[in-house]
Amino acid sequence: MGGFGYMDKSTGKIGYVMYDKSRTQNGIRPDMRNRLWRAVSLWKEGHLEKILITGDMVANIHKDGTSEKNLFLSYMKKYAGVPPEAFIFEQQSENTYENALFTSAILKQKGIAGQDCLLITTASHIRRSLKCFSKQGFNMDYFSVDARSPLMISANWWKPDIKVLTKWKELLHEWGGSIVYRTKGYI
Repeated sequence: MGGFGYMDKSTGKIGYVMYDKSRTQNGIRPDMRNRLWRAVSLWKEGHLEKILITGDMVANIHKDGTSEKNLFLSYMKKYAGVPPEAFIFEQQSENTYENALFTSAILKQKGIAGQDCLLITTASHIRRSLKCFSKQGFNMDYFSVDARSPLMISANWWKPDIKVLTKWKELLHEWGGSIVYRTKGYI
């Protein structure tokens, strides 16, 4: 699974964006930013009614008492033209399994079915994410934010190269995550 992003349905979807605790010195990791901005683009194009953000991306409170969620919503309205009511937040989850568990509860509470959702994530993360949602009774469509085959390793995998090492890191992370999740019964 994975590959290029696509949209085969025109409207009515909830765009689901996963975040985790990892941050860079300047804020959100680039792959996380890509997920958010792609969801915003799909919303602006009329493909999504809502954007559900899961994870702790906006859970932090700054020293001055300002919540990151309020800063995020103000920024989205001012610079991206997306009103606060376009977003739904799940802020308890700390991993992919919890993203699916807590998000599924929100979706069930709102009467939203899996076929009305669009998982927006990276190609390497799609398979495990979809399995976690399937375990919660949600089978959904997906949109890959990076146009590449998931974890494809070239014939030069053995040569010292930062690109190859990055792919190995992704591959090992997903393999390890899948093994742990299978062992724990998450997928």
